[in-house]
Amino acid sequence: MSTSSSSADTRTLLIVIGLIGGLLLLMFLGCGGLIYISYVQMKPMMDAMQTMIADVTATEALGKQFLDDIRDGKIEQAYGLTSADFKKRMSLEAFTEFVNAHPRLKD
Repeated sequence: MSTSSSSADTRTLLIVIGLIGGLLLLMFLGCGGLIYISYVQMKPMMDAMQTMIADVTATEALGKQFLDDIRDGKIEQAYGLTSADFKKRMSLEAFTEFVNAHPRLKD
């Protein structure tokens, strides 16, 4: 009788360990799935943020170059950094007059 009781106890123990292992595996797979879904959902937003940061950095560098050119008296180079729309509204001559009329731009 002790052999069959020992065999039943071993079998019960194996079933319990199997159930616990299965539940742990399901929990890990569920957490992994949630992490993956979160990553997939957030990736476009993260890419857009990286693009925006790169654009802001490039714009800041361009603005600094523009002001440095004005400060160094390189009016034509500064004017060359402006947009086509700006150039339609203001000629190089008018831009030069504007810069010369505002000496603080050269400080």
